[in-house]
Amino acid sequence: MSPVNPFFQVHQINLGITLSNGNVAIGTISHGVYVLRPDLSVEYVIHQENGLQNNTVLGLHEDYYHDLWVALDKGVDLVAVNNPLSFYQDKQGGLGTVYAAKVFQNKLFVGTNHGLFFRPWPEEPDAEFHLVEGSQGQVWDVQVFNSQLLVGHNDGTFTVTDGRWESISGEAGGWSLIPVRDDPNRLIQATYTGLATYRWNGQRWEFVSRIGNFSDPVNQILMADDGSLWAASPTKGLFRIWLNEDRTQVVNHRSFAFADGLPTEYQLHLQQRDKQILVGADRNWVSWSEEDGRFRPEPGFQYISYLRGTAGDYFLDYGDFVAYYLDTVLIQQFPVRLIPGYEQFVAVDTDRYLFCLEDGYALFDRKMLSRNTIPNLPPSINYVRSLDNPGYRFAQVARNSEIHSI
Repeated sequence: MSPVNPFFQVHQINLGITLSNGNVAIGTISHGVYVLRPDLSVEYVIHQENGLQNNTVLGLHEDYYHDLWVALDKGVDLVAVNNPLSFYQDKQGGLGTVYAAKVFQNKLFVGTNHGLFFRPWPEEPDAEFHLVEGSQGQVWDVQVFNSQLLVGHNDGTFTVTDGRWESISGEAGGWSLIPVRDDPNRLIQATYTGLATYRWNGQRWEFVSRIGNFSDPVNQILMADDGSLWAASPTKGLFRIWLNEDRTQVVNHRSFAFADGLPTEYQLHLQQRDKQILVGADRNWVSWSEEDGRFRPEPGFQYISYLRGTAGDYFLDYGDFVAYYLDTVLIQQFPVRLIPGYEQFVAVDTDRYLFCLEDGYALFDRKMLSRNTIPNLPPSINYVRSLDNPGYRFAQVARNSEIHSI
């Protein structure tokens, strides 16, 4: 018996068509479209919660480009089957705004302003997100280090062990965790009250201490090649911080202001492109010059966020869309709007990226690009009209024939 039979007993099949790739599209009365592989396993399900206007399917048609047209009880939808970008939209508001995500132990974990949620990975049709009990509240950061899931939360830093929400640190506001360059068993965290450090004890991560002599809130940190930290505050500007050898104390720090070349001292965006330290704000980017001891303008960037992927991939965020590049070549543009000030995406496996959005997330599948080729069709011209004499036009009377005036 096919595993989808129970679904069809509940939702009732209305019609079905065979697709050009051998799959079968099934339209139901109450739950949208099921696309089945030849072995009758489910490829994906499209319904009202993830994009359709209505769940009652009255007609299906596959077009020239192998995309699927769906006639509904109310309206007509086009399902871009060959589009490498797919969306998970949280129309009910239960999931919330997604700030971070990670695949861990065959589950997709997403951190939102409502808590930490998970669902099976690889995705299963109609699988719902479940809240990790105890994680209610703002999640800022979800990462995996040494095969342990670490979650930066409004209330501290936590891990999930066998489904249980466990505290590692009570330092409020775990905004961002980064590894120490020359010590993979040490992490540094940006928090509401400065910096904190963690170490690997051979079995799990444990909180060491707050890093002394610095208590300003910082939400972004980078470690430069010389071991110094660059830290951006959401309210107090930018700092460069030097630590002692065991990374428990700040031995020196410098704050930067408008006089040092920053476009502003507030709502800064900190990035590192190769070895270059860049700071963006007010639609401007500046780069740090060690030689000059100040920041220099970078007018070419025009406040475009640079998001580095894997294996030569990178993305540029233009606000209204994201452009995907491979080895400096523009491949495609995607209509996604990342969260302003918290632009984030995650490589969830070797071929897919997850973009964090205000109402869910989007998944980009690189494998789909090779199949997403649309042939260039010759134009079909019925006539050419003269702008000077609208009543006079040229008509093409036959294919490959000359155009004659009429």
